[in-house]
Amino acid sequence: MKNLHLLLLLLGFTLIFSSCAKEEIIQIEEISEDTPSYMSYARGDNCTNTIGTPLGTVDLMAGQNTDIGDINFGISQDGLYLVIEFDGVEQAGWAVGTTHIYAGAQADVPANGGGNPQNGHFPYGADTDLSDIIASILATGSYDSDFTYNILLTDILSGDPTTSSDPVCFVVLVHAEVYKIDYDPTTSNGQVNVTSSQTAWAAGQQFSRKKKGGNWSMYNEFCL
Repeated sequence: MKNLHLLLLLLGFTLIFSSCAKEEIIQIEEISEDTPSYMSYARGDNCTNTIGTPLGTVDLMAGQNTDIGDINFGISQDGLYLVIEFDGVEQAGWAVGTTHIYAGAQADVPANGGGNPQNGHFPYGADTDLSDIIASILATGSYDSDFTYNILLTDILSGDPTTSSDPVCFVVLVHAEVYKIDYDPTTSNGQVNVTSSQTAWAAGQQFSRKKKGGNWSMYNEFCL
C-alpha cells in the first residue's frame, strides 16, 4: 500500500460495486453531500476487485440465530478498496434482497435517539425486490446472492495508514433483507415459495450498548 496516498487522492470520492461479468449502472439519490451519487453494481464470480489482503470472515445471521452464509472482509489487491463479499447464501437455501452497508467512523454511524443504527440511512447498498428474485429463479432456476462490494478507502478512513504512526481504524455494519426459498421445479409446479423473510446482520459486536430498547444490530472494527 505504499502508493496508496497519491492514487486515492486522484480517485476522489467514488463508490464502486465490483466489475464482474454483468455490470449495471444504477443512479441513487444523494443522502448527503458526502454520499456518492452513483454506483456500478454487479454480482458473480468473475470480479476484478477481489480480496488481496483478508481482514476476516464472519457469519451472516438471519433472524439473530440462523447462520445463512459468510461475509468476507478484505482489502483489494491494488490496495485501494475495502472489499465486502457475500458468500454461500444460495447454497444455504436463502436469497439476499436489499442490502445496507456502512463503513467509516463509529461516531458517524446513522442512529436514532435510542442508539440503534438506522440502516435505511447507510450510504452504501443496493435495492433488490423480492419479485426480481422470484423472476430470476423462475427464469434460470437460481438466484446469485454472492454480491461483492468495493468501497474506496478514502471514503471511510480518517487518516492515511501509510503515514500515520497509529493504526487507522473504522467500523463496518452489513445489513440485508433475506428470504428462505423453497423451489424444486420437479415438485412445486414451477412455483417459488418464500417460507421465511428475515433481517440479517454480519455477526460481530452488538452496536447498541443500551440494555433496554437496543436491537441486535452488529458491527465489526478493523484497523490498518
